[in-house]
Formats: sequence, C-alpha cells, structure tokens
Amino acid sequence: MEEKLFNRIMEKEMSKEEELKIPDSINIKLGQAYEIIKSDKVDNVKKGKVNKRRNAIIAASLAFLVLTTVVVTPALADNIPPLKELSKYLKNIYSFNDNYVSNADQINMSKKYDGIEITMQGVIYDESSLKFIYTVTSEKNLQWGVQLRKNSLKVNGKDILEKIYSDRIRTEDTKISKDGEKLEKYAVITTFDISDLKLDDKVRIEWDINEVHTQNYKFAEGNWDFKLETSKELSNKNSKILNVNYDREIDGHIFGIDKIIITPTETKIISKYDSKFNEEYASISEAFLKDINNEELRKKFNKLDLIASQVNLYNMDINDEKGNLIQPHDSKITDGIMTTTYTPFKEIPKKIYITPFKHNINMPKFNAISDDQYIDIKNIKTPFAYSQGENMIVTINSMDRKDSKLIVNASFSGDFIASRVSNPFEVLPKGIKYPTNIDEMNKLSCITDLIKTQETWQYSDKANNENNTFNYEFNLADNKEYNLVISKYEFMKNKQIVVDVK
Repeated sequence: MEEKLFNRIMEKEMSKEEELKIPDSINIKLGQAYEIIKSDKVDNVKKGKVNKRRNAIIAASLAFLVLTTVVVTPALADNIPPLKELSKYLKNIYSFNDNYVSNADQINMSKKYDGIEITMQGVIYDESSLKFIYTVTSEKNLQWGVQLRKNSLKVNGKDILEKIYSDRIRTEDTKISKDGEKLEKYAVITTFDISDLKLDDKVRIEWDINEVHTQNYKFAEGNWDFKLETSKELSNKNSKILNVNYDREIDGHIFGIDKIIITPTETKIISKYDSKFNEEYASISEAFLKDINNEELRKKFNKLDLIASQVNLYNMDINDEKGNLIQPHDSKITDGIMTTTYTPFKEIPKKIYITPFKHNINMPKFNAISDDQYIDIKNIKTPFAYSQGENMIVTINSMDRKDSKLIVNASFSGDFIASRVSNPFEVLPKGIKYPTNIDEMNKLSCITDLIKTQETWQYSDKANNENNTFNYEFNLADNKEYNLVISKYEFMKNKQIVVDVK
C-alpha cells in the first residue's frame, strides 16, 4: 500500500505537468529534492520490487528526473580505453548499462569557463534519444551536483528545444571526487528525448550550455559549446521501431499504445495518458487514505484501482518471450501522450508481453494477506511448494538456519518469474502481522529491512524462464520464532497485450 501513496503523488503531479511553467526558483527546489533523495542513506530503491517501483514513481513526479542509483558491471568498457575510466563511475547512474559504452561515439573535447571545465567523452545517437557522456570539474562547490541552465541544442542547424526548461532533457550525475578535495568532479549523462522527431541517420550537433548552478541560486556563466558529428550506425543494428497502434476502452477510459522504440540503451513506450481519470483517482485515493473504514469510499477506490492497473504503464509488467523483465525509470507527458523509458531488452525480442498487475484490489484495509499465508518456519518440510497465484509456483528447496542466519533457497516456475523473485516471501517475528494503517506499515518496513540482508531487487534483472533459482538471506534473533509470509500476485492475463516484433 505504500506504493499507492506515491502512485497518488505521481498521478497528481503528472496531471498538472502539461500546465506547468517552471520558474527558476522551482527548478532549484527540484534540484534540492534531487539531492535529498539521491543522498538517502537508507537507499530505499534497493529494497524490493515495491520500493523500487515506488522510487521510479517519485522520479516521475519530480519533473521526471531520475533520482536513484543502481549498480551495474560495465564489462564492455574494458575494450574502450577512452571511456574505461569514466564507465566505472557511470555505473552509479540509474539509467546506465553496459550498452552505453559499447554504442558511444568516442569524443575528447573540453571547454572551461568561470572555474568549471566540461569535458565531452562520448555521444550516443539512436531512434530514441541523444545522450552526452561527459565530466564536469569545478573549482567551486556545486551545491546540488550538476544543474545545467540555458541549454540550446541544434541538430543539422535546427533548434529542437522548444523552451528553456524543456521536458526533453534529463541530466544525471555521480560524484567522482572525494569530499575535501580541492576540485569537485562529476561523471554526467545528459539525455535528450528525440523519439517524436524525424532526424537523419547522420547529423551535425551543436550543444551550448550557458549556465551551471553553483551555490544558493547563483550560476557560473560561460559558453560551453560542443560541435560534433555522429550517426546511428552503431545503434541501428540493434534498434527497432514498432508502430503498435493499440487502443482499448476501460469503463469509459481510453488506454492506448502508439509506439515502442527498442534500442541498445533503452526501451521507450509512447502511450495515451488520461489526465481526467488520474485526477479522479488521486482525489478518491486521498479521501480513502484519510478514512479507510468508509465502505463507500472503499468501493470507489477499488473500482478506480482496477482501472488504474489497466491504464497506467507503471502498473504493468513488460516481458519478452524468454521472461526477461524491463523496468521503468523515467516518464514525461506532453499533450496527453505519456513517454515512458525502460531499461533495455537484452536482445531484440520476438514478442513483447504487456500485462496489467493488480495491486491491492478488495483488500481488507491495506493488505489482502490471510492467516494461511503465515507459516511457522519450524513446520516447513523441504522441498515445500506453494502457489503465488494462477500458474505461479514457488518451491523452497532448502532452509538452513545457523545461529542468526537463515538462508532460503527457492525455485520459481510458471508465469512472471522475473516479477516475483524480488519479493516471494517475507520472514517476520511471530506475533507481527502485516499493517492495517500507515504507522504500522512504517514500523513493518523497519523490521523487514533489519531482517533481510540482501538487495533482492537485483534478482528481477537476472531472472527469466531459465534462470529461476535464488538464495535469500535473513538475520534472525536466536531467542525469537518466525513466520514465513507468502506473497501473492494477481496478473490480468485476460487483459494482456501481445506485440509481435516481426
């Protein structure tokens, strides 16, 4: 249910986005929010599927900045010396993956003004976006990392930024230098969405940066201008544009997918966005959260929640025919069109399966966890198999408890394996139940964070129909008894969209 709170924020912010004109002061405040979330010591984004998707939703609501980090191994960078040193830092940027360095045109171009040097290292140009990979070295403290202002971008002499604060642009950074060093240095990726533009395969690019934020709304000024040429040659071999043109109606609300763009560095889905529905959903959700015992509000909320699962891509799981899952990390809305960016497919798929996912339909209060989902770990005889829903089986192969450590080895079969592996079960002290209000939910989050010792969200990136067995580790107290709490899932296969890539 925690996810619902953030989903409500996202829907509210996204429904307003088309009307927003962001002044400098608000843009800076977004930078503050960026810094707060990015420096979160708890690192909530690494704690299960719910928290991972929740943080993706936060990112969407805060001007669709990417505010979190994941860890990837940039093995391919070893073969590209100019980017090798930088790539080990880029791994801390959420959207980064191995394909960035293997599909980048290498560039070595520097400009320095007002104590700040920007060095361009590489550029990626494909059907979806234009990405600049560079470093920023500053003699001045950059209060919120790399915050650019007054960009202009020309492709073949044509300016593609419609306004100063264009929703086409997203900048992500990670600090390279250590605290206390004389110079601050950052590895940066700036991405421009070009999925709606028809551009030549070979292009001339002019990117000008005129201001970089330093401290307290002050900006270093200069003319960091980069002129270069690039092409889609590297990415075209592994890129594909699918004109899906899919539409359906759900209780008077329209959901549609116009296009799917597959590139080596990301997958992009362009869909219809129903702002009126999301405004209504946000309003009813807020009212219900304030009065969860109101049966009339519960019925309205459950009805809208069911619709939300079918009209919002963030509530859908997207897999290929091998069961590989792609994860959302960025969205923008323009004129009723929602452009959602996902992690890349491992290879161009033969088919894409888009399946709505029910979250908390008809829940007693916040959760639909029944007593039979709590199982005393002392009573479990392995191998022990249980169902998470229709055609979704988990088999616990072994449970090994030594001192304060519990290791559970589990295998998955059936549908949606990659979606289920991050949180197939919890281990809770006996006597503790899942929450019925927000205060209890917050307490439970602390308990489960202390018990679970692994960042199992990473399992979703590794799992598929063949890679289906994983270990789960928990720290337990010697003097306590524990229940294994089974997680249930409900995917709406009757509403599944199947896209034939051919």
